[in-house]
Amino acid sequence: MIAATSRNAAAQTNVAFPVLAAGILRFSTAVRIPPSDCVNAKLIALFEPKQRQIRALMSLNSDFPVPTGTRSRTARPELGHQRAESRSLTRGGGNLASKTSVIRRMSAKPGFLVSMPALLDRLTEYLSRTSKREATLIDVTRQPEMSPATLDAWRRTVNSGAILVLVSDIGLVRVLRENGLAPGFLGYAPDDGAAVAPAVFTVHDQRLPAARREAPAAKPPLAILSTYNDEDCVQEVATSWLRAGCDLHAIDNWSTDGTHGILERLCAQNPGSMTIERFPDEPARYFRWEAILGRKEQIAAAMPGRWIFHTDSDEVRTSPWPGVSIAAATQIVERYGANRIDFTLLNFRPTKHHYFRDKLTDLKFFEYGTRPGHFIQKKAWLQGSEPVNLIGSGGHVANFAGAVDFPYKFVLKHYPIRSAEHGRRKIFVERKPRWDPCERAMGSHVQYDDVDETTPLVWNAAELRRFSDETLRRDLALLISDLSRSP
Repeated sequence: MIAATSRNAAAQTNVAFPVLAAGILRFSTAVRIPPSDCVNAKLIALFEPKQRQIRALMSLNSDFPVPTGTRSRTARPELGHQRAESRSLTRGGGNLASKTSVIRRMSAKPGFLVSMPALLDRLTEYLSRTSKREATLIDVTRQPEMSPATLDAWRRTVNSGAILVLVSDIGLVRVLRENGLAPGFLGYAPDDGAAVAPAVFTVHDQRLPAARREAPAAKPPLAILSTYNDEDCVQEVATSWLRAGCDLHAIDNWSTDGTHGILERLCAQNPGSMTIERFPDEPARYFRWEAILGRKEQIAAAMPGRWIFHTDSDEVRTSPWPGVSIAAATQIVERYGANRIDFTLLNFRPTKHHYFRDKLTDLKFFEYGTRPGHFIQKKAWLQGSEPVNLIGSGGHVANFAGAVDFPYKFVLKHYPIRSAEHGRRKIFVERKPRWDPCERAMGSHVQYDDVDETTPLVWNAAELRRFSDETLRRDLALLISDLSRSP
């Protein structure tokens, strides 16, 4: 089995990792702990009781926190004996030799990490392509031993500027960090619900910890939010930006409900951090998206040196790191050497039992993008001396000379239809009658063409993904890349 592969944007055979041959390294399928090794004592962390282990890992990895709970997995009766073995790992007791044999048996199970190799190999390819640097994937669970020489080789690979993606057990994260391999990201190794071992993957990119430590002071990012008749959620969305350390400018397209009054009250409560305008100068028969995009370009151009977020009132943005605010994350991106951020879109859908009542978190289920435009979301940038171009892409990309994309995507949580009642009012009363015929003729505003009065606008929860506190770990490979797009 191929346990490690390397991707190079220029040539795959030019591999920095010293023990790789032609980009491939083969390991045995069992994990063997060396009998006499300075690393051996550190591996004992794998067998600590769960709570002690998690607390220790959180303190060691405080810059990029690790998950605080256990993984939720699909119930499968044939895996019951594996669950018992997994519990013995996390609860402690017994001797080291017996627990090592448990790891061997679990690693050799048919279907263990069944989807991991293909998905993480694609993630490695993606990171090499977007960063224009070498990226290497190594499955530590299949390595015959992890000696100081091996750790030193990995460290030199990362220090050379390459990106390293490691698959390991969560207890080994301590070993990696103590040996100069601090992870920039930590997520669960994808397994289609079949794996039960505490397998994780880590992304090691030398420029990430450096950017985290050396993030310079900066002006708050500015979110430019456009809105029309979103009185049910606009306060929640606007407040999320302010709490994330951002300033906010709202463009109200002459809402006819209570949206404008809500925004005015928020402005009064947040002087200096929030402003609001009605656009255009007077109510118009049609909603002209290009005009709103042009106004956003104009506002942004007056803010050189600031991070700008082009956003709407039914969107919530988050960084890819748990506990790291949008404002702090933009400083990491800037220090990393990038000036534009792409997003992975999560469309939240109302279901029979979970729909909007009084807050957006009432919607528990989402799906990844289903249209080509869903995967083009380069909507945050560091404003330069010249205006960006939003109009040319219909608002999907902020185009400007010298754009450098951050290779790791941020998260865009989208709530376009929040209940069946809301969806019918939005589509048939507030959207379709207001679309500009000229923009429609040019191919815009087609997202609801397949929706009519008979469409239920309630999704089947079984066909969606449930969002939880662990989604950022469980779906990390999908969230920081373009892998949610069907191959």
